[in-house]
Amino acid sequence: MELVTDFLLLAATGTACLYCWILSKRLKRLTNAKNGFGAGIAALSHSAEEMKAVMESTKVSGDAVAHRLETLLIKSENRVSHLQDLLQQVTDMRESAMDETRQVTLKYTETLSPLIEEANESADRLFNALDAASAAELEMMCRPFGQDADKRPLKVAVNL
Repeated sequence: MELVTDFLLLAATGTACLYCWILSKRLKRLTNAKNGFGAGIAALSHSAEEMKAVMESTKVSGDAVAHRLETLLIKSENRVSHLQDLLQQVTDMRESAMDETRQVTLKYTETLSPLIEEANESADRLFNALDAASAAELEMMCRPFGQDADKRPLKVAVNL
């Protein structure tokens, strides 16, 4: 029986050695830096560092853009206020110009109305005088200078 026990112990020990040797090989492959689990961990670690750098870069550029937008927003608010003031001034100027135009139109209408009435009266008197003139007088007035009553040119003697 001792021999059987020794043989079983030897078989168990051999099996344990073989199992340890297989585990050792698998562990070496797993921790191999080139293609094992270690390489995967190293690649993930490297990717995590790159992502961290990209996030920092994105944060810095985002902060810069936010600051630039804030500056532009403040400038635009100032310009909006300035434009509103200018618009109010233009509106006031337009109303003032319209009032002045109405006043000037009224003044010129008042000033020119008597003169226009006087010109109309003079034109009426002239037309009445022309109507009253005889046909002969009209013919005399309308005849070109240098023609006699028969519409022949007058002969003028010129001594040189």
